[in-house]
Amino acid sequence: MSDFKSKLPDLKELGEMTKKLYKDISNSVKEIIGTYKQRHPKNKDEAKVDIRNDVSADKKPAKEAESTETDKDNKS
Repeated sequence: MSDFKSKLPDLKELGEMTKKLYKDISNSVKEIIGTYKQRHPKNKDEAKVDIRNDVSADKKPAKEAESTETDKDNKS
């Protein structure tokens, strides 16, 4: 019986595991909510602006999109 108990995590380890699990779940839920809000804005005017921006970004070739991102990073 003592061998089995030694294999189980103690209360401190369980607390650390629970804390990590809660933090990861919390971050995932916040990310999901943020993505949903971006895709489904409250105002229709905001949706039109976002769609226009998304379409123009999609039409750029991948090389141009990468070069503009690196140019922004270099200027900062």
